[in-house]
Amino acid sequence: MALREIPDIEEKGLSVLSDYASVTDHSTNSNLLLSMGSILDPALFPNGYSVIRGDIGQIPVYSSEVSDTLIWTIGKDWIGTPYHWGGRSRFGVDCSGFVQMVMARIGVPVPRDSRDQLAQAPQKVPIHNQESLRSGQLAFFGPKPTQINHVGLVLSNDRILHASGQVRLDHLSTKGIHKLQLNQTDYIEPTTHTLQALATYVDSSQQSTLINV
Repeated sequence: MALREIPDIEEKGLSVLSDYASVTDHSTNSNLLLSMGSILDPALFPNGYSVIRGDIGQIPVYSSEVSDTLIWTIGKDWIGTPYHWGGRSRFGVDCSGFVQMVMARIGVPVPRDSRDQLAQAPQKVPIHNQESLRSGQLAFFGPKPTQINHVGLVLSNDRILHASGQVRLDHLSTKGIHKLQLNQTDYIEPTTHTLQALATYVDSSQQSTLINV
């Protein structure tokens, strides 16, 4: 297998866009099962690798517009993925890895760790009331603002997609995350995570019409 610098591959590479992809590595004559977000060197196609099933295409370029529809369309496919500390795949993912993978899939790069995701966000959003919660934001949680240990993706209608035990859809308030009941309309009042900060990697004025989830 050819060795290339990672930044070069990530800039020009091909990414698994579907849930999973099955790829044959001709150098070892073996089949690989890859998860969404895996990066492959385009220089190795079609002679080094061939795709058996799944969708592989160009890594998305950065976009300043992130819509509720786009986040939900990509993020909902991860629901039920088991939590795995340090994971970044459909085989297992942690909270910041989930956020990083979904944002990368829509062309918005964010750091790996939740604390860095907050620290490096171009825009911090003050938390005044429930109207402060807007689709496309990243919501950060922890015992206090200086101890961030959880992150999720804010959707419309006070919903949040996040990895806690598994990737799940829950209710979000200015207090924090409340677990949704099975009917996805009622929620449990006690919070599982305390909201400490909101931030965005996009211009909120660019966000498109919200959807119901």
